[in-house]
Amino acid sequence: FEEMFKDSLYFDIARKANQLASFLYKELKKMGIDVLDSPTNQQFITVKKEVADILESEYGLETWIDYGNERMIRIVISFMTEMDDVIELINEIKKLEEISC
Repeated sequence: FEEMFKDSLYFDIARKANQLASFLYKELKKMGIDVLDSPTNQQFITVKKEVADILESEYGLETWIDYGNERMIRIVISFMTEMDDVIELINEIKKLEEISC
């Protein structure tokens, strides 16, 4: 645990996660997805129930608020998340949103 605080490693990996989360936020906003503005490695999006169900089962995301026909789900970007992972998730959300229209 103490290793994380040597040579600013903790801050470096947190910065990377926050940058990826910010990229995710911007890309989802461009797609018209309802995203809460969060400066952290967590992003909260509101999508149709059907889309949320698939994202939960395929990506392990969790419902934060259930609105009935829509759900706010939480996406957490970890220090292990790579840009390719974020792009894959963006593409999946785009595909699911197009199908659910």
